[in-house]
Parts: sequence; structure tokens; C-alpha cells
Amino acid sequence: MPGMGKSCQFSHPKLAGIRQQAIKGFKKYLIFYLPSDSGVEILRVIYGGREIGAILDEDLGENDLE
Repeated sequence: MPGMGKSCQFSHPKLAGIRQQAIKGFKKYLIFYLPSDSGVEILRVIYGGREIGAILDEDLGENDLE
């Protein structure tokens, strides 16, 4: 169920469509993923207390999220 996670809104256009889901048993951690035709592509697992937008924006320089 790729659409199960909460839709995220980020300013960078390459981050469009990213969804987040809390991890059962680890409530302070979030999975960030992109739904795809074959399932999901996990982008990051991040502690929820961090600056999430900045971390994902920084990833754009290292990873191609397309």
C-alpha cells in the first residue's frame, strides 16, 4: 500500500511526491519514500527530531531522486 504514508510538502521540486511513514515500535523515526509502479523506493530513515527538509535537500546533491 504505497499511498499509506503521509504526503510531504518540500520546497524543492525533486522532492515532490515523497511520503513519510512512522516505524512501529520506533515512533521517533520516519521512513521517507517514493511510491513507484513496482512498490516503493526507500529514500531515507531519519530521526524525527532532525531538520528533515534540510537533510533531504542535502541528499539532492548526492543522490538523483528521479
